[in-house]
Amino acid sequence: MAFTSLTTTILTGTSDSAAVLTFMFVAKRHILLGLDNGTVSFLDLEGENERVLEASEGGIWACDVWEGLLFVGGTDKKVGVFELETL
Repeated sequence: MAFTSLTTTILTGTSDSAAVLTFMFVAKRHILLGLDNGTVSFLDLEGENERVLEASEGGIWACDVWEGLLFVGGTDKKVGVFELETL
């Protein structure tokens, strides 16, 4: 499969501009950004309408979505499980 054109979009302005992006995950309707301050920012596919989840006491290093659940792993050595519908 060959791409005929690529569009580059730069997402900026997460709620904590001092935080470092440590993980990114693209779900069906959202972009999830894991940050080193323990939060996960949810953006719509246009990079707007940010919501922030306090997910870890340390930096976020992994996340996955499965059957309506969000799993988040961080440097605090814990896995957080969140229901997406309640976020």
